[in-house]
Amino acid sequence: MRIDLHNCRIIYTKHCRRRFIQRFLEEQEAEALGEELEQIKHVIRTGKVVKLPEKDGSVGVIEKRIRKGKFRVKFTYYSPTNTLAVLTIEK
Repeated sequence: MRIDLHNCRIIYTKHCRRRFIQRFLEEQEAEALGEELEQIKHVIRTGKVVKLPEKDGSVGVIEKRIRKGKFRVKFTYYSPTNTLAVLTIEK
């Protein structure tokens, strides 16, 4: 399966959003959440695809090392709608 990460639509699952907000409310101000979500989109678009999903709905992994550490983004991809759904974000 081929994925065009630069042109696909990126959505966050309800679980991912909830955990991300909880983590941010503990660590920083909630205002920085939008800035961090943009950084996650940058990680997705420029990161290295470690595991490519074999078919629609299976899980893939993108990794990127940046100054703050190593990000791992687990996602699933739906090719008919060209949508990438972020499941979890690990730092």
